[in-house]
Amino acid sequence: IEASGNYTVSFTNGQGGVARPTAADTYTVTINQIGLNCTGKNDTATFEIKQAPLTPSLTGDTTKVYDGTTAAPNGLAISLEGKVEDDDVAAIADFAYDSPDAGDGKTITATNIQLTGTDAKNYELRETEVSIEGHITKAAAPTITWPTASSLTYGQKLSASTLSGGSREYGDFAWAQPETVPEAGSGSYTAVSYTH
Repeated sequence: IEASGNYTVSFTNGQGGVARPTAADTYTVTINQIGLNCTGKNDTATFEIKQAPLTPSLTGDTTKVYDGTTAAPNGLAISLEGKVEDDDVAAIADFAYDSPDAGDGKTITATNIQLTGTDAKNYELRETEVSIEGHITKAAAPTITWPTASSLTYGQKLSASTLSGGSREYGDFAWAQPETVPEAGSGSYTAVSYTH
């Protein structure tokens, strides 16, 4: 609707007057006649610009190295289908694998998807949760340094020997056969278990 020499056109919404309605909202248009013999006559109508629907999907890196958590890979993002080019609207969410274990065919899910940006009010999401197939590759095996055993007197069991040192950041050491009585001498025993 355009104004002419015979009438004026104005638009209002819940916040007041607007020059030209483009954002999603409900508007009232008022036409005021100003021509001869009709000054002061007007008419109004109400119309709505509805929010455009957006379809979210996951894009980006879906593989990480095992780290013991369900945290998704860095770089995973949400793509929005249906967005008007150059509009300032994006999406944020909580990302997580279905389990922390290494393997293929895993599921990464984005939950609590929300729109952000100055134009977000003009859109609505078709879904607030989406998933994609992901992968967690096995981490490199840690280097294990074995502990040192304290000396025994002949006749004592291995359980009397204290294990000290070694790599303990991933687990602990214990004698696998603590009841064994070693022979006298400086022989070595490898009956040590490492528990994680």
